[in-house]
Amino acid sequence: GEEPKHPTWNRLLEHCGVELNEYIPELPWCKDWGIVTGGHYLLAWVACMIPNPYSKLPYLFMYGPQNSGKTSFHEGLALLFTNGVVKADRALTSQYNGELSNAILAVIDEVDVNKTGPDVYNKLKEWVTGEMLAIHAKYKQVETVRSTLHFVQGANNRDALPVFPGDTRITAMNVPTL
Repeated sequence: GEEPKHPTWNRLLEHCGVELNEYIPELPWCKDWGIVTGGHYLLAWVACMIPNPYSKLPYLFMYGPQNSGKTSFHEGLALLFTNGVVKADRALTSQYNGELSNAILAVIDEVDVNKTGPDVYNKLKEWVTGEMLAIHAKYKQVETVRSTLHFVQGANNRDALPVFPGDTRITAMNVPTL
């Protein structure tokens, strides 16, 4: 019956999710689950990922100025996990993706997906929604595994990731200056 206390995490989550505050009250599923702020949304996102790594969650795209806290979100999560947090920049832009094997959280930092072309964007769509993941480590045979991937991308520019109207695979949020 004790309420968990994590004030530093709460401040980080509320700051990173502040732009979602405008939209959360309008979403029926958020009302159903008691999610009332962007910070609650991010907490629920993390809480879903931990006990069930096979759950499919939206791709988080955080954009905003340097030193706004975008990186603190995924670096903080990396402190919670003993392993399973990986940088996915190279896997995204090359034919090899061995680093994604057994990854729970894949971090993409400052990659402009908009400039890399449709192949990269299509790869992301497949990775976000696919139940299975083809792992192609360098000099090894392709191995298909059940996907545990969840993505966070940080960028300074909003245009670094195309988000099309009605696409529920991506949750984009501006993270303002601290």
